[in-house]
Amino acid sequence: MSVALTVSALSGQQWVIRADGAQLVRVAKAKLQESSSIPWREQRWISGTTELRDDDALCDFVADQSTANVSLIRRDPEQAKWLEVVEGSWISLQEAPWEVRSDARVILAAMAQDTMALWFATPDLMEDLDFVRSAVRLRGWGQLRGLPEAFATSVRAGELKTTADAKLALYCARHFDSPDLEEAVLSGRIIEKASLNERIGLVTALAAASSTPGNLRRLLHDACRQDVQDAMCESIVRVLPMAVEILSFWSSAPASRGAMDAAARGIKSFFGGIFRGNEKQMAQIAAGSNGPPLDPGDFAVATFRTHAEELHKATSHQLFASLVAHLQEAKLPQDSALCCSLVRACLAREMRAEAQSAFARCADGSQDCAALAVEVEMPLTVLDGHPHRAVMLGAIIRLW
Repeated sequence: MSVALTVSALSGQQWVIRADGAQLVRVAKAKLQESSSIPWREQRWISGTTELRDDDALCDFVADQSTANVSLIRRDPEQAKWLEVVEGSWISLQEAPWEVRSDARVILAAMAQDTMALWFATPDLMEDLDFVRSAVRLRGWGQLRGLPEAFATSVRAGELKTTADAKLALYCARHFDSPDLEEAVLSGRIIEKASLNERIGLVTALAAASSTPGNLRRLLHDACRQDVQDAMCESIVRVLPMAVEILSFWSSAPASRGAMDAAARGIKSFFGGIFRGNEKQMAQIAAGSNGPPLDPGDFAVATFRTHAEELHKATSHQLFASLVAHLQEAKLPQDSALCCSLVRACLAREMRAEAQSAFARCADGSQDCAALAVEVEMPLTVLDGHPHRAVMLGAIIRLW
């Protein structure tokens, strides 16, 4: 059956192409490319509210009609380029910039080849429920999509085959608010068999799903300080309890792994690895899937900045006290906003020594810092050796 397709661009321009109803949409797009010079990968065809998939047959949406109308939306050329790249090799995403790894279409196209490609999805993308639903369908878990209890039972029965499955299941636990599913993942064979790098890669997923203190230790029980630091990324900063927990865990972790422990880990990885193909390469990808790691001091400062308003509340006293202990060891930037907020939060809890230490380290010589010193009656001895001592003393005296 021959079909006359009228393709309308947002600009008002139209093209009419003829195609066989049995042909794939991508073939019809290639015909439009010949007459419009728009690369077929940059074409998105919309019929009503539905986007036509490249591998659909035209007859799937035109039925018995001899004519049909579709709207054309131009895809970003960078996205089109990466769709072509992953079609050739999904593992090529390891070279993709972070914004490409945040593109649902690119990740789903890669997952259509191998669901292990989910490791390339950024934490921000995993927070998108529509994306997670699409990934669940690709993985073949569609019937479990809205039934976390049934899903948890299936997980315990061995539904998870890879650590990429574990990542997806933890985000399902987050989106469906299912502690049972989270527990099923953490207590399953996949986590038991996973390499340390794979488990580091799961920390962000755990942070999104978990409200249970101690679950981080279950995931990184054999990690040293550097391993824990590899998991300290911006996406963890957003989850205050997990950010404080990972700082505490970093402080108590051994400085390094012993030689025998490292050897045993290598043997386990060689004989019991979960990843297919180049395991070392994929384990590195897993560990880097959280995003660039932060220095523990920078991580502590970023956590305070992000949650300053919440940390000023009395209900956050325990979290704040724990975070301040890490800030005491951090190299604080000289910044008036940080200085004022941190000093006031300390004084609200009568932590005067910590307030003085914070002022001495991050006061930047500004008028705001001078006004704060007067307001809270900061002893001038905190300025001994301060790079802005003369300027600050002058401003303080004027304010007095």
